[in-house]
Amino acid sequence: MPPLNPAQRADRDERAWRLRVAGRTEYEIAAALGMSQPGVNRLLERVEKRVLREHKQLVLRLKAREHGVLEMVRREALEAYERSKRRRTKLTTQASPATEPGGAPVATRITNQTEESDGDPAWLAVILQTHDRVANLWGLQSPKRVEAAREPDPMEQLSSAELLMEMEREYEEERRRLGVGAAREGADHEG
Repeated sequence: MPPLNPAQRADRDERAWRLRVAGRTEYEIAAALGMSQPGVNRLLERVEKRVLREHKQLVLRLKAREHGVLEMVRREALEAYERSKRRRTKLTTQASPATEPGGAPVATRITNQTEESDGDPAWLAVILQTHDRVANLWGLQSPKRVEAAREPDPMEQLSSAELLMEMEREYEEERRRLGVGAAREGADHEG
């Protein structure tokens, strides 16, 4: 069989991959492509490595995009938090209850109030959430420790001396049980 040109090789690789994904065995693929099973095995290994590289690059690009979006959200939240800390001036207008004959108030008082602010903590929560999402995205979160629940063993609570006494008590019970059993067995053989 003459060697395949790059286009033919790519076509054969694609056909082999589609058959593999469809659940075909290496022997079935070999028969369909007119190849040996070891040849199909090498071909599939090569294709799988290429597919893995391509998907790895795709995943990294998608993660990079997501990271960019999260950075934009973080910047916006940080700017909003800084704006929420600025002094605010509030103008209030207060009309007097007395009115002139035409219905207009006799006097109007305008007050100017300046308020200090520590900033809106909701923006800090958004900033922390973006940090957590970035850490999760890149796998930087440490795994959470999970402890399996189990029934406590009452023997674990005993001191060494108490444990030794318990073992001796169980040993004596077992000896008595075996002794009683042996005595019964002997009585059965005599009768």
